[in-house]
Amino acid sequence: MTKHYAWIIDHDLCAYGDESDRGASGPGNWTNNLKARLRSNETEGTRFILQDSDGVPMYIGRLLHETETEADKGEDWFAPLGEFDHGGATEIFYQTITDGFRAWVML
Repeated sequence: MTKHYAWIIDHDLCAYGDESDRGASGPGNWTNNLKARLRSNETEGTRFILQDSDGVPMYIGRLLHETETEADKGEDWFAPLGEFDHGGATEIFYQTITDGFRAWVML
């Protein structure tokens, strides 16, 4: 079954040497349209941070839903945390913008 969302890791804050998870993405059965949109436009999607239980940020990425209806369902907002082999990340925060102010909200 094709998923109607996709996510990508833009920054690996734990990278050591040449070992980086930058560009990791999922799920494996996402649509080509979503893949192309995420890879070609670094402003597309909602930014997230994966961090460990001590509050240390580990990865920054973006989640993109195919439609607003899909985003409103709320089922996929935890997908990057559950689908990515995240090396110890236990929490996910999403960036929100309200009245021009940016904030990170934990799910």
